[in-house]
Amino acid sequence: MKTNIKNRFYVYEWYNIETGEIFYVGKGTGRRLKSPNGRNRYFLRYKNKYNCDVRIVKDNLTNDESLELEAELIAKYKKENQPLTNLTDGGENPPALSGKKNGMYGKTHTDEVKKKLHDCNIGKHDGEKNHQFGISPKERMDEETYKIWQQKQRDRKFGSKNPNAKHAILIDKEGNKLFFDTVTECAQWLIDNDYTSAKLIHVMGYIDVAIKNNRKVYGFTVVLSHANTVSSLNKEEDVTTIL
Repeated sequence: MKTNIKNRFYVYEWYNIETGEIFYVGKGTGRRLKSPNGRNRYFLRYKNKYNCDVRIVKDNLTNDESLELEAELIAKYKKENQPLTNLTDGGENPPALSGKKNGMYGKTHTDEVKKKLHDCNIGKHDGEKNHQFGISPKERMDEETYKIWQQKQRDRKFGSKNPNAKHAILIDKEGNKLFFDTVTECAQWLIDNDYTSAKLIHVMGYIDVAIKNNRKVYGFTVVLSHANTVSSLNKEEDVTTIL
């Protein structure tokens, strides 16, 4: 008996075994339902975080039938506030194409269209309407991704990329100066050179206390300065810049 090629499509859904929540709806053929290829990051994070499985909702469908059922299920589950990780509404709305394959490549929307798009999306993903509502960054990510995210947040807050970051200067008892781009780098230098075995975040705190109370930290006087101040200090012979 030959298989009807037109009816080779099916619609499937991924769900949380423990809670029964549906977090993804898709359509495909063959082994697509279990394939990890082409999955968005939200899907992967949820799947890696929880005990999940997949099931076929309906098979022996034509392509049009599978697209229609996919869109219907996504709409249904959204109304039920299921934690869907789908990036589109399904059906005839595939993910946006990138580069020259995108119909808007090299073009820009008019101001009128931009305003319509803006107005249309106001409040669309606010609060509980957002499928990531109530899920912390740690819950959404696997361990490795979360560590990378944490480091980026620290760099943004404490590193040289922070527009409010100030340069730090360590001055020893002989008046020699060591210049650092940020307080974070200053603290790390103290650790790397065995002045302390404390954690980085604690050393940064000690430096902050020392500055506020005009005290020394690990035998050094610490001075914070803006770029223009450092520029003038770098002209002095007793300044050493730590890269």
